[in-house]
Order: sequence, then structure tokens, then C-alpha cells
Amino acid sequence: MTTAVVLTLHGVAPDNKTIAGQDVSAAKYTITRSTLIEIANLLKARKSCPLEAFVDDTFDGNTILTFDDGLISDYSEAFPVLQDKGIKATFFITTENVGKPGYMNQSQIIELARYGMEIASHGLQHRYLVNLSESDARREIQDSKETLQQLLGKPVTSFAPVGGHYMSWMIGFSRDVGYRAFATMIPGRTFNSRSDDLLVVRRNHIQSHHRSPYISSLAAGDSFLLARNQIRYSLLSVPKRILGLDSYDRLKRILTGSEPH
Repeated sequence: MTTAVVLTLHGVAPDNKTIAGQDVSAAKYTITRSTLIEIANLLKARKSCPLEAFVDDTFDGNTILTFDDGLISDYSEAFPVLQDKGIKATFFITTENVGKPGYMNQSQIIELARYGMEIASHGLQHRYLVNLSESDARREIQDSKETLQQLLGKPVTSFAPVGGHYMSWMIGFSRDVGYRAFATMIPGRTFNSRSDDLLVVRRNHIQSHHRSPYISSLAAGDSFLLARNQIRYSLLSVPKRILGLDSYDRLKRILTGSEPH
């Protein structure tokens, strides 16, 4: 059995700047280029790979980097850093946002793939699957995969539901349509038993307020830190169930000014 700590990022901004056109509330999920360089240095020291390589058990390190949403900063800020450090990562793309202002276009996504980055699905639209009808949720999972495969000319094998929210049937359906990894936002370490079943991935979110000691401990898979984050995630799941995701997000925006990612 192999294990990995999976780190998740969203926007990357130039130092002392914000991403053009970005909603102010998204700043909580945006790290600076300097922070990304710091993370990349940690990953280079520990060895890293795309999620698909870990699923295939060709990975002998313990840290994986993923990016959600397909933002333009993935290409303009993150990609040059990853190239410089020789790191391959996984990029989860929301397909109907491709080419829109603030998001990567098709040629940029293809360039990432040619360099060896994994292009994965984050659905058709940026919507919580648990709030959709089953038929609409199935389309988000399957049609986004087909769209990316047509663009890339190769299989797309990893999927991440928006916000990490899902129902149990979605895991089985994702396996049936050809995915091999299903990325949640449950924090912790991911274990690969090398079976033929779909790998359910735990991911650890890095946000703008996280500093070097935290990031270093997270990348190292510090057991205490991972356990603490799992407890926090479990506690937050209670108001989400009681209020519902939409009401919870409205309350969260009022209290913190943040948006769901």
C-alpha cells in the first residue's frame, strides 16, 4: 500500500497584487506566487506527481499538488513555477468556464497537458452536485469528462466535485464512466491499496492565511495536524447538514466574506 498527502490550491496571484477581475471574497483562497514557490520547493524535496500516477502506483513520493477551477492564474503564475521546479500537478477544470474571462482557454490547457500535467474534471459548471437532480449531477460528472477527452485526445481519469460535496452513488457512477480517482475535500492522508476500484482521495486545502510552518507540516503529513483538520471538517459538516449548503454559504459570506470553492 502506498500513501500520499494531497494539497489543493485555487488562485495564485503575483506578489503584492490581486488577480485581475477576481471577486474580493475569493482572496481567502488565493496564495501568492512566493508561497507557491515555497510549496514547490517542499514538493521537489519530497518528490511529487499528478494524481493519475499515484493511482497507477508509479509514484514513490508522498505529496501531490492539485489546482481547482481552471483559473487563468494556473497558467500565468503556477505553470512557470512548476516548470522551473520540474513538478507535475493535477488541474481540475470546470469545462463550461474554459475560455471565459479569468479562466484558461483550450490552448493553455492543452499546453499544460503536453508538459505532463494531468487535466481532470471539476464538472460542467461550478455547482454543488448534491443540490442537483440525479440526472443533472450525472451529466456534470460524465459530460465534463467527455468534453475534456475530446479536447485532449486522451482519457480523463480524475474527478473532483465542487466543494468536495457528494453522495455515495456518485462514487460508483464515476467508476462506471471511467474515472479512477474521486477527489473529495476531506482532509487527511490518502491510501492506495492498488485495487481496481475507484480511489477516493482526501485533499488538504491551502489558503492565503496559511504560513510556512503550517504548510511545511501539512506537506510532511504531520499526524497531529491532519487529525486536527479532520476534526474541524467533521464539526463544520454539522451546520452544513442543518442549514443546507446554500444557506451555510450565505452565512459564511456574511461572517467571513468567502466564497465556496
